[in-house]
Amino acid sequence: GEGANRLFVIASGTVLVCKAVAGSTEALVARLGPGAHLGEIDLLDDESATATVIMETEGTLLELDTERFRRMLVTDRALFAHVARGLFVDLATKVRRTNDRVRETIAWGLDATGDLG
Repeated sequence: GEGANRLFVIASGTVLVCKAVAGSTEALVARLGPGAHLGEIDLLDDESATATVIMETEGTLLELDTERFRRMLVTDRALFAHVARGLFVDLATKVRRTNDRVRETIAWGLDATGDLG
């Protein structure tokens, strides 16, 4: 539930991304490896974390904190634009994937209950 206020890039190793489902039950959302990033939402706002991340194997994480991210906007606009575009594309992909899962879950629920409209 605590935001890290930083972006992490996995240099080596793997992490598990888990999300609370009901009560103390958590579901595995993703397994990420080298080259993947996480924490981008925490980098953009000051809200609580949206998932829990656990190191699955030993590894190295590179980090970019909010202050350094904001300084890039002023000191290196080209780098900032490159990083920001990558984050926006990734976030859009995650939103589309989530929408697909919601649609599938609703359709499954309607099939299971026999309520097809």
